[in-house]
Amino acid sequence: MDGGQFHINVKVVDLSAWEFCEDATFDDFVVEAQATQMNGPDGNGYSLILRSLGEEFYLFLVGGDGFYSFVHYGRETDPDFIIHWTESNLINQGNQTNRLKVEAVGSTSTLYIRSLIG
Repeated sequence: MDGGQFHINVKVVDLSAWEFCEDATFDDFVVEAQATQMNGPDGNGYSLILRSLGEEFYLFLVGGDGFYSFVHYGRETDPDFIIHWTESNLINQGNQTNRLKVEAVGSTSTLYIRSLIG
C-alpha cells in the first residue's frame, strides 16, 4: 500500500499476481475500484477477484487493450469463461484509469466499467 494505492509489480512474462483479503467474507456485495495499468504492453490485464473459496473464485478481468472477460476458476478444472474476452470502446486503453464495479446478489453478478479521464 502506497499513499492509499495498492500496487502489484509483475516483472516476469506470463505471470499472474494477486492479493486476497482473507479475513473478510460477504454474501451479497458491491465492490468498486479504480485501476490503472502503469506500464507494460497493452495486452496486460488487471482484475477484481470475487467469491473466493480457497482455490475457487471468479475474476472480472480488464486488459489495457480494451478487452474484458469474466471467468470462473474451480478446483482442479480449466477456467470457465462466463464472458469470453470481449472488446469495449468504453474501456480506457494503455496506461489510463478505469473504474471497475461488481454488484453480486445471490448467484447474479452485474459488471460495470467506467472510463475515467485525467
